[in-house]
Amino acid sequence: MSEIIHYQTKLATIKHLTTKKTMLLEWDGFQSHENLTKAMNTAFDLICKEGLTFWISDHRQLEVLTKENQEWVNQKFIPKLLTQSPIKKVAIIVGDKVFTNMGMDNIKKAADAASLPVQYFPNIERAFAWFAE
Repeated sequence: MSEIIHYQTKLATIKHLTTKKTMLLEWDGFQSHENLTKAMNTAFDLICKEGLTFWISDHRQLEVLTKENQEWVNQKFIPKLLTQSPIKKVAIIVGDKVFTNMGMDNIKKAADAASLPVQYFPNIERAFAWFAE
């Protein structure tokens, strides 16, 4: 699989998986609101520029999502993703951090209500299988 690193900090890495029409966002650690919104908006720009239809968000190393970040994703980002991008499916790679997963459940509920297909997976391979369905 061919990949191009599009953005990288110590807290987030955005990769364009060119042969899969997929954007991979790997999180690491606690995300301030500024860091999260910058990474998410950079990911959005890449998706739109390259016409990507699939997004994998790897949360195995992500720490707790603040209420502010959850609300921003739910109220601002999901509607923008649905109306202004070619995204068809979003896969979330989950780990064993209970509080991180609880925050993601709140975001998944908002995505479900907005009809954005979002599913949880234990690894990237399973996400690709879902994309191929």
